[in-house]
Amino acid sequence: MPYVTFKQWRLRASASQREVIQLVRDCIVPHYRLLPCDVRLRLLQVVETRSFIAVQEWPSEEAWQSV
Repeated sequence: MPYVTFKQWRLRASASQREVIQLVRDCIVPHYRLLPCDVRLRLLQVVETRSFIAVQEWPSEEAWQSV
C-alpha cells in the first residue's frame, strides 16, 4: 500500500500560479527523479484560493523515511 503525504502551499502576494508550476516543473520534479525509489508528485490547486496541495505518493512509509 502506498504511503501518502501532503503539504499546503500558499502563494505570496507577489507570486503567480504560473511561477509555482514552473518551479515544480523545473526544480522539484527533476529532484524527485534522482530519488532511489518511485515517488509520484501531484500539485492540486484549491479552487478560489491562492493555495495548492502538494501530494507525494511513496511506495511505502519506509521509503519515505529513508530519504
